[in-house]
Amino acid sequence: MLPMNHPTSGNELLRGGYDYTNPNNPLQYTPASPYDLGFKWTANSQEAELLVNWDNGKATIWAHDQGGESLEVPQASQAKMTLGGSQVANADFSADWYYCNANNTHIFEPTNLAFTGSIGQTAKLNWNFSYALTEGSTDTIASELSLSTTGTNPKASISYQLTLNGDLTRGTDCFTEGFDVQSGSFTFTSSAGSDSFTFHINVTGIQLDQNGNPTRVDLSGYVEENGQRALTFSGYLDQDDLNGQDTCPGENVLLSFRDGALTAEQWLQANGYCR
Repeated sequence: MLPMNHPTSGNELLRGGYDYTNPNNPLQYTPASPYDLGFKWTANSQEAELLVNWDNGKATIWAHDQGGESLEVPQASQAKMTLGGSQVANADFSADWYYCNANNTHIFEPTNLAFTGSIGQTAKLNWNFSYALTEGSTDTIASELSLSTTGTNPKASISYQLTLNGDLTRGTDCFTEGFDVQSGSFTFTSSAGSDSFTFHINVTGIQLDQNGNPTRVDLSGYVEENGQRALTFSGYLDQDDLNGQDTCPGENVLLSFRDGALTAEQWLQANGYCR
């Protein structure tokens, strides 16, 4: 039997160069240093090339999935794409993989991920994504994503920030079995030129019954349009709201608009959304 840290044949990251500029006669080539993987093809009558460096300052490692398969995974990678010799895209990736002390091996479950880059020349789409799991007396999952344009008229962007606090449980193989959320927040923002929109919700507490079903969720938040607060809300959802038994939920959530306040239930009734 192979030891747990022994790589399984065939699960290595792909390497080498593959030239498909002539589809009828594909060739292999050696990618330029420091890249491990390359693809060439023809796009818009120009040669396109994608290059990937799997170990950009940190060596790849082997991690096991829940089926026991060993997979080669990157810790820091870099990629770029060129068209006619000019760079049109780039990306950087990094990851931390959970180390299972019980089995003396990394597992195929990340504790941190980061992915940044852009595509385009004069007009670009830029992205930035992150994920982080922090374990302690309270476990936290945090994730962010932003997409934005440069060189466009108007410039535009969308983004979100998500944080979940709770209790994470792991099995004997160290893989996550569940995550009981106790609180969290979510913010979504978009903009195009001078127009902007923001939605934010903060969950300060979640009460569960003996079966793990939510019986009460305390929350607050707001909506902003072009930098002006259009709506704030606060209150709680009760068990009937959460299990769908209430034909018109939200009697305990107060909505405050610029011109007055009413409950979420009253707002739903006024707009014909209640059953």
